[in-house]
Amino acid sequence: MKPPSSFKRAAKGANLAPSVELHLEWVHGYKGDSTKNNLRYLDDGNLAYYIAAVGVVYNPDAHTQKFF
Repeated sequence: MKPPSSFKRAAKGANLAPSVELHLEWVHGYKGDSTKNNLRYLDDGNLAYYIAAVGVVYNPDAHTQKFF
């Protein structure tokens, strides 16, 4: 088996993961029309819900979120 004539070998280390980190800053949106019981008011006044694969605790007074 011969490689195509236009084949160029990848540079050394090209298949390594990039050296960056991602940090979740804010979760936008809420989809409650197709799920049941995924929003809870907590005793401290915060809201707990999930969206995609993220659990969110939202503080409406401070307008902050915590992620799980």
